[in-house]
Amino acid sequence: MKKESNRTKSPASRNWRQKIAGLGIILIAFLIIFVLASFLWQKLFFREQVARFLPYDRTVGFLEFNFDPNHPDSEILKSILEKSPLMNGLKVEENLFSLIPQQELFWKWFGGRGGLALITSANGQSISPVLILKSQDETNLRSWLKSQQLNSNLEQLLEEDYYGQKLITLHSGPGYSVLLSDGYVVLSENQELLQAVAEAKAGHTVSLAGHPEYGQVYSALPQQNLAFIYFNIHNTLSTLTHTPAYLSRNLAGFQLYLPFLKLFKAYGLALYLDKDHQNQPVFTAKELILFGDKPDANLFKIDYSFDGSLTAFLPQYNQTIALFGGVNLLDQKNQLSAFLKNQTIIYDLLFTGTLSQIRDQLFDNSVNFDQDFLPLFQGQYLISINQASPDAEPIYSLVLESKNPQADQLKLTVLLEKIGTKIAANLNAQKAKITLPDKTEGQEIKAESFAISNSTISLNGKSVTQIALAPNFSIYLATLEQHIIVSTNADWLKAALDNAAQTSQSTSINDWNQTDLVKPTEYYQFFLPALQQWLPAIEYLQPFNRLEVTKKFTEIGTLAVYRFTIQ
Repeated sequence: MKKESNRTKSPASRNWRQKIAGLGIILIAFLIIFVLASFLWQKLFFREQVARFLPYDRTVGFLEFNFDPNHPDSEILKSILEKSPLMNGLKVEENLFSLIPQQELFWKWFGGRGGLALITSANGQSISPVLILKSQDETNLRSWLKSQQLNSNLEQLLEEDYYGQKLITLHSGPGYSVLLSDGYVVLSENQELLQAVAEAKAGHTVSLAGHPEYGQVYSALPQQNLAFIYFNIHNTLSTLTHTPAYLSRNLAGFQLYLPFLKLFKAYGLALYLDKDHQNQPVFTAKELILFGDKPDANLFKIDYSFDGSLTAFLPQYNQTIALFGGVNLLDQKNQLSAFLKNQTIIYDLLFTGTLSQIRDQLFDNSVNFDQDFLPLFQGQYLISINQASPDAEPIYSLVLESKNPQADQLKLTVLLEKIGTKIAANLNAQKAKITLPDKTEGQEIKAESFAISNSTISLNGKSVTQIALAPNFSIYLATLEQHIIVSTNADWLKAALDNAAQTSQSTSINDWNQTDLVKPTEYYQFFLPALQQWLPAIEYLQPFNRLEVTKKFTEIGTLAVYRFTIQ
């Protein structure tokens, strides 16, 4: 028979509730720590399947981890953490470890594996955390639990059998109950949640691990990993819909995004270790966002991919700050627009309105975004931001794959001239000192007149179009076979043409980016230290120095791979 806990929460209960939350934070912090250490230990683990314990219809999501904070290489780990501003700022040992009661006894039974889950209440109006930890020594575990009771002299724990598992209530203790099941200890301040966990584990109700929806996510992601994150989007939305406190504060925003969120039903992310083409360790995350139950049969049936061949144009001596690659932007835009229109006209209108705003910022009303701009991106494209040296101005470049490069270059030249009329005023603006009526000095911005010019120059015998937007700023365009190359730097364009002429363009994306994502439709790369000049917060991502992202659309959802390289 199920029991409902109606105890009044005492100050001690609230205090221990905070400690449970703190323990969850500690475990997440340990996950971050262990990820860094694993590059030295080179250990991978099979997923622990915490989902066996979780009731499908009440699980919002969970984080599953597998690490050993007591590994003998802790000194090497410490040296890695000293390089991380984020970990130094958290002061893990000082601020987090102190939250674990009876630390010495805790580390004697904790096996370094487990998970942190979010489960809804029986009425679906609230969400509570449940902590699931692997025990490697039940004797020490029971001693640790006894130490948490207010009267630690009690020799016996108050426990009962529940579906073949041990349900323990700490006598006059910290305000949480414990479930012992299959070598794991499950902790929650709500005994009813533990009963729901026990029923799912015993097969009395459907567990998350036994549901086809979770199986789709599970099977699509790597089975060997350091951690796994899962969210049931339907359960999350259902809980928020039935939570008056949340709706009273966020009703308008929730109603706006609800139709869009209903397009998806689950989210999964697996974290694991890999190596790049130079055999350097890489921290990798593979992500799947699962579409809803009734997707369009022809949704995102994309038979083309970004193969990386355009990287043959990139000069080797330049430092790449960022790369953005993709293929057939026009088709993807049309598919996304049709997808949103089939769900709700509101989102198609918002999407179309956003594109119109982008057009208005770049061009005048004479430009049709769908007919004049996007058709130039029907093949593969690569946008790059480079620097010749750390102190040099960024170089912005674009490489387009085209079936008719000469005609498309003329179209692109016209568009760039129209963009130039928008930005030329800023490029030619000068600050001038003025004397205000009260005799104080100030500054004003004066835009010097400059006639945008279009001319043809020669670079190593190659005809190049130069669009001058300011005395010291031009855009350069050239064609090579089936490609159009655009850059804000003539030397970069010259080097790109020379480099492409000497390099085989049969290069595959897998030759320079080791990824298990087959035929991606989008690719991004960021050199993190160089981005600090614009985004100072990137400093906290150390010791990672590069991020690569590959992404694709499939019939079941969107797949993405994120790869962080350690410097």
